[in-house]
Amino acid sequence: MIVNKIWPFLTKSVRRQLVLGVVMVHAVLMSLFILDVSLRQQDVLLNEQVSYATALAKSVSTSSGGWLLSHDVTGLQEIIDAQRSYPELNFAMAVDEKGLILAHTDRQRRGQFITDLPDRLELTILFQTAELVDVVTPVIVAEEHVGWIRIGIAQHTTQEQIKNIVIDGVIYALVAIVVGMVLANIMGIRLTRKLYGIQEVATDIEKGLQTDRRAPAQGTDEAAQLARQFNRMLDTLEQREKEIITTHNALHKSEARYSRSLRGSNDGLWEWNIPEDYVYYSPRWKSMLGYDDDELEYTFETWERLTHSDDIERVKSKIKQCMDGLARKFEVEFRMQHKNGSWVYVLSRGELERDKDGTPKLMSGTHVDITKRVEAEKLIHQQQLEQQHIIESMLETLITVNENGDIQNINHAGELLFGYDNEELKNKELKYLISDVDVIKHYLNKSGDYISESGLEVITQNKKGENLRILCSVTDLSEVAGEKQRYIISCHDVTRLKQQEELLRHSQKMEALGKLTGGIAHDFNNMLSVILGYSELLQNVINESSTEYRYIKEINTAGERAKKLTGNLLAFSRKKAATEELVDLNQLLHDDKNMLAKTLTVRIHLDLLLEESIWPIVLDKRSLEDAILNLCINAMHAMPEGGTLTISTKNIKLEISDVSGFDVMPGEYVLLVIKDTGTGMDDKTRENMFDPFFTTKGDMGTGLGLSQVYGFVKQAKGLVNVNTKIDRGTEILIYFPRAKQSTLSSLDSSSVAAVMPGKGDETILVVDDESSICLLNREILSSHGYCVLIANSGKEALEILKKEKVDLLLSDVIMPNMDGYHLASLVQKLYPEVIIQILSGYDDDQEFSSEVTDLYKQKLVKPVDVVELLKTIRTKLDDK
Repeated sequence: MIVNKIWPFLTKSVRRQLVLGVVMVHAVLMSLFILDVSLRQQDVLLNEQVSYATALAKSVSTSSGGWLLSHDVTGLQEIIDAQRSYPELNFAMAVDEKGLILAHTDRQRRGQFITDLPDRLELTILFQTAELVDVVTPVIVAEEHVGWIRIGIAQHTTQEQIKNIVIDGVIYALVAIVVGMVLANIMGIRLTRKLYGIQEVATDIEKGLQTDRRAPAQGTDEAAQLARQFNRMLDTLEQREKEIITTHNALHKSEARYSRSLRGSNDGLWEWNIPEDYVYYSPRWKSMLGYDDDELEYTFETWERLTHSDDIERVKSKIKQCMDGLARKFEVEFRMQHKNGSWVYVLSRGELERDKDGTPKLMSGTHVDITKRVEAEKLIHQQQLEQQHIIESMLETLITVNENGDIQNINHAGELLFGYDNEELKNKELKYLISDVDVIKHYLNKSGDYISESGLEVITQNKKGENLRILCSVTDLSEVAGEKQRYIISCHDVTRLKQQEELLRHSQKMEALGKLTGGIAHDFNNMLSVILGYSELLQNVINESSTEYRYIKEINTAGERAKKLTGNLLAFSRKKAATEELVDLNQLLHDDKNMLAKTLTVRIHLDLLLEESIWPIVLDKRSLEDAILNLCINAMHAMPEGGTLTISTKNIKLEISDVSGFDVMPGEYVLLVIKDTGTGMDDKTRENMFDPFFTTKGDMGTGLGLSQVYGFVKQAKGLVNVNTKIDRGTEILIYFPRAKQSTLSSLDSSSVAAVMPGKGDETILVVDDESSICLLNREILSSHGYCVLIANSGKEALEILKKEKVDLLLSDVIMPNMDGYHLASLVQKLYPEVIIQILSGYDDDQEFSSEVTDLYKQKLVKPVDVVELLKTIRTKLDDK
């Protein structure tokens, strides 16, 4: 209403209209100018704040690298708290590489996780708005990414400055408008004529016609200048319009990016059209697994192919519950394979829709990548395990020392280890406990904020003078104001561990040598079988008074000696067949005392110290006698000038700590000790004394005596240990396990009288990969009336069994492709009426099925005596 009254007054004359127009133009121009200046000043201020935030983030990153590397939360919090003095600081935080907040200006935020960290290790502006600038920068120490520093700067001062600029601009604009109005009123009359031209141009522009038209501006008077100014104003408005269009386009693009960001959130969408068996996978669903939008087919098989085989049935069962009406929704975690081959942990949520008939129609849901969460849970679990381990490790020795290396405290475990009381060691130098102290002090004298060194192995002694080998770790404690720097030295006694490592290396070496010698013995046994077999056959057909018979007899004798040699090798490798029986060790020593005394000669005094009521043991008695004899002979050679040999026995119980590092079980044992007063052995000789063919007697020794002892003891499930020093003599301790009651009751001391073999006409299939063994056995068996078939492999034997009726299978054990026990197992299943006899010169360590265990126990060992072979075969055939 008021405008309607004032407006005619303002437009009554052209001059007034000119004045009004000038005022309005000035108002518009100054508004645009103020807007432009405000926007530009805002950009300048924002850039200043960004530069300030960036510089602050880099400064904090540089000073907190060491603290982040060591995860020192206290040091990091001090650095973060120090930033509170900076104006406009909204927040500051230190985060590890996984996103865990280690320090924050708001201490209640510590221990939380942030998930919006950038992927690239470079300074990044996360947010830049009129209210806040959020900057994050990585912390790199020695080319290793150890965490992030994040700084937030508020914009309160910036907003206040912009507000003041706008107010000043408005004031200036009002002043300009007033001045323009006065000048316009003074010059209005002269300018009227040219104002019409300006009015026409303005009218055209207002109507949107000829927007590029400009007012005539000829002349030098004020009207012409006003026209030119008006034209410049139009140019400015046109430029501002272009800028506004550009800004609008940028805003549109920003909105589009925001929309895409919403669509591309962490949730991958999927929708399964069940009747059509069509599955839609959103771009985020595919990118979560590293695939582009056009790389995967929209089928259910795509999901099956990418899901981990261990998880797929569990997920399908969840889907089936929905299909069967047991549930409407499901939620399940499982693994899917990324394009690069790695596994992504996925949280899948789905919901089923049915049609009006209740038939499943559509199932839709989301996939969320929870790999980081799962990895974080695993990390937390690992940290919990480590913490538990630390708690359990507190039994280790802990020594507290100051920066001068003076002992401040030692825990109870340390008192037990070194034998000193804590009070005895107070303020004593560290070398009082650790003689090799220089290597420790090297780390105590290090300069720096934090040290942590471990794995420092030193040799020292306890209070009793016993040597200790300990493994030390050095860690500094936080400084206390007014006190010297302190350190914690953790000591772990590895003396026994080093001894056990040495025993383990020796055991492994002996095991390897055993396998080697056992393999050699197997080959020798095959050759000896041929030599002894044919020599026995020749003795049966040649006149005993002939020269040829004498030659053959010598061949046979040499073969028997070689047979004994391979027996020694097999004894070392623990593959020699043993005849176990109940043995009273004391009685055996009493029975053999005269024989041992004569063997030792009068130079050596033999002394028996036997414990009464010695426990019984079960082993091969003949091998035990040989072992004792070998050890006594070696002791005699170690006492060339004479001496005393003491043999003692004792019942003993070994605990777990006693057998640690040895291949025996704790329990009750019978101890046999053979001790001499001879020259002793050096360390090198002691380490190799049980090796086959190792001897210190030159050409006078074979090097098999002690190796046979070692193999026998191991076969008896016993333990052998040696104590020796140069010129102090040697003590050999052998532990035999006490016989169990069940073993005692199962032993049968009865013997079966030998029966001479008779001839037969049955069919025998001989299987051996050595043709010479096959031919020998065929010669032996056929000479006693048997029909003999030959096969050089298990496969060939099975082919013969398909075609021929066989009464007995005589098979070797070690053959290529199929061993004798495997062949026997097949024959037992396919041809149960066939009798099986195993013949072997060596058995490698292996587990046997129940079907072939009896065959293993009843096997004949190469080289077998001809009569023994014929007896065994005849007995088995007659029993059938």
